[in-house]
Amino acid sequence: FMLLDEFNKPVFENPIKLFLPESPGIISVSLPQQHSLLVEKPYFWYFSVICNPDRPSRNPSVNGWIRRVPSEPGQEPGKPDERNLAWYDLLNTLASARRQSPSKIDSQRYWDLLMRSNKGLEKLAQKEISRCCVTENGV
Repeated sequence: FMLLDEFNKPVFENPIKLFLPESPGIISVSLPQQHSLLVEKPYFWYFSVICNPDRPSRNPSVNGWIRRVPSEPGQEPGKPDERNLAWYDLLNTLASARRQSPSKIDSQRYWDLLMRSNKGLEKLAQKEISRCCVTENGV
């Protein structure tokens, strides 16, 4: 996992190397505490799964832009308001609520709604959410 600022400069010195769990599912990746995102600043992220270090073009990867938005005061965890949250924040809020209380009906219902309302994510609705992972330095 790597994060670059708007000028293509790395936010942290080296990529964060993760050791993924054996079972398939959804993972959550947190930034090291010393690297918080600045509000309203754009960042480019990319995540690659290294299956073949000798042929990088064959390694699956995803990437995109992200921007931290100001928090809404009084936002109750697990009760997202899609109109006031960015998509990544909504996804994170619902994933955290679902991971903490997997049997809570509201968490699962909101999660299902989000997954089914975004083309291509339907198959992820029932997948387990793992708090990812062990990093190269054990964090």
